[in-house]
Amino acid sequence: MSQAKKFKFQRTDSTTAEHCCVPLCQASSKYNKVLSFHTFPSDAENRLKWNFAIRRENFTVTPHTRVCSRHFKKEDLREPESKSGRRLLKKGAVPMLFEWNNFSVPLS
Repeated sequence: MSQAKKFKFQRTDSTTAEHCCVPLCQASSKYNKVLSFHTFPSDAENRLKWNFAIRRENFTVTPHTRVCSRHFKKEDLREPESKSGRRLLKKGAVPMLFEWNNFSVPLS
Protein backbone atom coordinates (compact mmCIF):
# COMPACT_ATOMS: atom_id res chain seq x y z
CA MET A 1 0.00 0.00 0.00
CA SER A 2 1.28 3.42 -0.86
CA GLN A 3 0.23 6.47 1.03
CA ALA A 4 -0.08 9.77 -0.74
CA LYS A 5 2.00 12.50 0.83
CA LYS A 6 -0.04 15.39 2.09
CA PHE A 7 1.27 18.91 1.75
CA LYS A 8 0.09 21.55 4.18
CA PHE A 9 0.71 25.26 3.95
CA GLN A 10 1.97 27.04 7.04
CA ARG A 11 -0.73 29.41 8.26
CA THR A 12 0.16 32.95 9.25
CA ASP A 13 -0.97 34.63 12.46
CA SER A 14 -3.30 37.05 10.69
CA THR A 15 -7.02 36.73 11.37
CA THR A 16 -8.05 38.00 7.92
CA ALA A 17 -6.92 36.75 4.55
CA GLU A 18 -6.54 38.71 1.34
CA HIS A 19 -6.67 36.96 -2.02
CA CYS A 20 -5.40 38.02 -5.41
CA CYS A 21 -8.15 38.69 -7.98
CA VAL A 22 -5.96 37.91 -11.02
CA PRO A 23 -7.14 34.87 -13.00
CA LEU A 24 -4.98 31.74 -12.45
CA CYS A 25 -3.38 33.29 -9.33
CA GLN A 26 -4.08 31.54 -6.05
CA ALA A 27 -2.03 33.81 -3.79
CA SER A 28 -3.44 34.33 -0.33
CA SER A 29 -2.12 36.31 2.62
CA LYS A 30 -3.32 33.49 4.84
CA TYR A 31 -0.39 31.33 3.78
CA ASN A 32 2.14 33.86 2.53
CA LYS A 33 3.78 36.68 4.48
CA VAL A 34 6.20 37.58 1.67
CA LEU A 35 3.64 38.90 -0.80
CA SER A 36 1.86 42.21 -0.40
CA PHE A 37 -1.69 42.82 -1.59
CA HIS A 38 -2.69 46.10 -3.23
CA THR A 39 -6.07 47.76 -3.77
CA PHE A 40 -7.12 49.10 -7.15
CA PRO A 41 -6.28 52.76 -7.79
CA SER A 42 -9.00 55.30 -7.11
CA ASP A 43 -8.53 57.29 -10.34
CA ALA A 44 -10.59 55.98 -13.25
CA GLU A 45 -7.79 55.98 -15.86
CA ASN A 46 -5.44 53.77 -13.83
CA ARG A 47 -8.31 51.54 -12.71
CA LEU A 48 -9.16 50.86 -16.38
CA LYS A 49 -5.50 50.02 -17.09
CA TRP A 50 -5.51 47.51 -14.20
CA ASN A 51 -8.78 45.92 -15.38
CA PHE A 52 -7.45 45.59 -18.93
CA ALA A 53 -4.10 44.20 -17.71
CA ILE A 54 -5.60 41.46 -15.53
CA ARG A 55 -8.05 40.38 -18.27
CA ARG A 56 -11.23 40.37 -16.21
CA GLU A 57 -14.39 41.14 -18.18
CA ASN A 58 -17.54 42.33 -16.41
CA PHE A 59 -15.56 42.56 -13.19
CA THR A 60 -16.75 44.71 -10.30
CA VAL A 61 -13.99 46.19 -8.19
CA THR A 62 -14.80 46.58 -4.49
CA PRO A 63 -12.77 48.14 -1.67
CA HIS A 64 -11.67 44.58 -0.83
CA THR A 65 -10.42 43.65 -4.33
CA ARG A 66 -6.65 43.05 -4.29
CA VAL A 67 -3.78 42.28 -6.68
CA CYS A 68 -0.71 40.62 -5.17
CA SER A 69 2.82 41.96 -5.53
CA ARG A 70 3.97 39.11 -7.78
CA HIS A 71 2.18 40.84 -10.68
CA PHE A 72 4.22 44.06 -10.44
CA LYS A 73 7.74 44.76 -11.62
CA LYS A 74 10.29 45.06 -8.81
CA GLU A 75 10.87 48.73 -9.63
CA ASP A 76 7.13 49.45 -9.16
CA LEU A 77 7.29 48.47 -5.47
CA ARG A 78 8.54 50.70 -2.65
CA GLU A 79 9.98 48.63 0.16
CA PRO A 80 9.08 49.69 3.72
CA GLU A 81 11.49 51.93 5.58
CA SER A 82 11.01 50.00 8.82
CA LYS A 83 10.24 46.37 9.69
CA SER A 84 6.70 47.27 10.72
CA GLY A 85 6.06 49.33 7.55
CA ARG A 86 4.07 48.24 4.52
CA ARG A 87 5.25 47.68 0.96
CA LEU A 88 3.64 50.28 -1.29
CA LEU A 89 3.23 50.75 -5.02
CA LYS A 90 4.74 53.68 -6.85
CA LYS A 91 2.24 56.06 -8.43
CA GLY A 92 1.07 54.88 -11.85
CA ALA A 93 2.19 51.25 -11.36
CA VAL A 94 0.21 48.74 -13.43
CA PRO A 95 0.32 44.94 -12.98
CA MET A 96 2.23 43.35 -15.89
CA LEU A 97 3.52 39.96 -14.75
CA PHE A 98 1.06 37.10 -15.18
CA GLU A 99 0.98 33.35 -15.67
CA TRP A 100 -0.15 33.80 -19.30
CA ASN A 101 3.04 35.79 -20.12
CA ASN A 102 5.35 33.58 -18.01
CA PHE A 103 5.74 36.39 -15.46
CA SER A 104 7.83 38.44 -17.89
CA VAL A 105 7.37 42.00 -19.12
CA PRO A 106 5.74 42.06 -22.55
CA LEU A 107 7.63 43.83 -25.32
CA SER A 108 6.18 47.19 -26.29
